[in-house]
Amino acid sequence: QTYGGLPHCEVVRPLEQTRSLYLFDSHINPDLNERPCATVRYPDDGTGTFAYFGFPLYYLQTDPAAEMLGMLLDSIESWQQPAALSSFVWEAAPDSVTLSWYLAPADGPFECDLERTAGDGSSGYHALNDSLLRPGAGGRYGFVDGSVVASTGYLYRLVVSEQWGVTTTHGPWEIQTPSSRISPWMEDPRPNPFSAILSLHYGVAADHRWVSVSVFDVSGRLVRTLHEGAAEESERVVTWDGTNEHGDAVASGVYFVRVCAGSESLERKVVLLR
Repeated sequence: QTYGGLPHCEVVRPLEQTRSLYLFDSHINPDLNERPCATVRYPDDGTGTFAYFGFPLYYLQTDPAAEMLGMLLDSIESWQQPAALSSFVWEAAPDSVTLSWYLAPADGPFECDLERTAGDGSSGYHALNDSLLRPGAGGRYGFVDGSVVASTGYLYRLVVSEQWGVTTTHGPWEIQTPSSRISPWMEDPRPNPFSAILSLHYGVAADHRWVSVSVFDVSGRLVRTLHEGAAEESERVVTWDGTNEHGDAVASGVYFVRVCAGSESLERKVVLLR
């Protein structure tokens, strides 16, 4: 009698790992409006996905009930679709591999394990992360693998924990780490031939104490010193405007740009066209 002779409507409150599917809309208990009466729960124990109804369906108005059931049936179809991997990119360095990826739909309750094995797959896959990976801002997942070594190939794969308790595996992707640069290096000067400004991109290792970058003519005479000083473990760019040590323009012809670091040197031929 407390409830007008009708059964009490027990409203399901949001639980952990649930989302509201439908809010109460009834003639019987108007004060329950805007409270969840149908929720969806995504358990993580592999038992499946559940929809909870906290009321007898005959309490509902006809049109809202039809709308809610249609939404539920549409959602059931999407529950059983595995997450789509919309993007997976990486950047390899001698001592690390940075990986990032996106899953669709972006608002899905997805968690991931990132696994790795040796390049030939002989050692078996093992998870790199200590806890399940979750998305950050904008739905982006990311992980930095700092346990790699230079000049080595690895296989990576992604294991996604789906909404209904199973997992989906994506990959593998083969990633090769570059060699560690322990010697001076120099890219090809650009542009070559040149008429105005020549750019030279080079780098040295930390164990080199002194570095010089110079231009020589075909007879081996020094034309211009572009840089000379203490070496730092970094990349640098120097330019040559086709002039000598006195600032005078040199003639068109073949020249050589040389990078010297300690006892090591690298040389590139360039052509100046006036």
